[in-house]
Amino acid sequence: MVNWKVVLIVLAIAILLMAIGMWLGYRYISEQDDIHYEVRSTNIVKEPILHIHTHINKCT
Repeated sequence: MVNWKVVLIVLAIAILLMAIGMWLGYRYISEQDDIHYEVRSTNIVKEPILHIHTHINKCT
């Protein structure tokens, strides 16, 4: 029969490992969101300028 203290320690370690994994996953996803936001905002800024430049060249 397993002692209840051993079960408690194993559960505490499992909960700690899950919390660390969730924290690391949150940090990874947050970094990916920042990268995608920077790329998205860069594309939004550049696309209208390129579109206007192309439109001006077609009109002349």
